[in-house]
Amino acid sequence: MQPPDPHPHITLVLACWAAIGPLLGIAIGQYLTKSWQREQWTLDNKKQEYRELLAILTRSYGTIIRLQAPGAVRSGDEEKELHTAHLDALAVMRDRLFIGRSPMLLTIFKLWTDATEEYGNTGEFLPFRNNYNNIHASVLGAADRELQISKARQNIFQRIRQYIKPSRSF
Repeated sequence: MQPPDPHPHITLVLACWAAIGPLLGIAIGQYLTKSWQREQWTLDNKKQEYRELLAILTRSYGTIIRLQAPGAVRSGDEEKELHTAHLDALAVMRDRLFIGRSPMLLTIFKLWTDATEEYGNTGEFLPFRNNYNNIHASVLGAADRELQISKARQNIFQRIRQYIKPSRSF
């Protein structure tokens, strides 16, 4: 016959932990994986929105340079194309879901409207080109800062996942 257990409470706690511990580990691992996947999805969408913003700004810039040159006579179709280029750039800046709340985008919006208005009034190419280059650099800088922060978060999640791996018992 075995002597009575001197610490029955500790034995009970360890028995409970043996059953609950792996389940808790799996739950934490699932939570971290889900968080990382959501972060990755958000990062991918932000990257796509920055790409779309740069594409429309570049396309609109080219259209405006081509059709709004000083002394240029435009047909009705070209006038419509110029108007559409202005509106498309503004619309893309206003309807972004992931980057639309960024203060940087409000600044870009103002810079773009000021630059196109100034070019429309003066017809001077060099200031418009310089303004466009500043806008382009601002968008790239904002995207880089935001995406680098997200990459740092991904690295943290990956490090945590290395330490919390579900135990496999056979």
